[in-house]
Amino acid sequence: MQQYALRQAGAICIFTDCESGSKTQRPQLAERLSYLRGNGGVVLVV
Repeated sequence: MQQYALRQAGAICIFTDCESGSKTQRPQLAERLSYLRGNGGVVLVV
């Protein structure tokens, strides 16, 4: 439901991460943050 609402609001790319917050190594999160920084995009973390 949240992804649907984001798309309705105009989100182009939605990345999800299902890892535990207790893990210190989160390669998917690091990759996504790098993508966002490189494209000068707006970041919404929910």
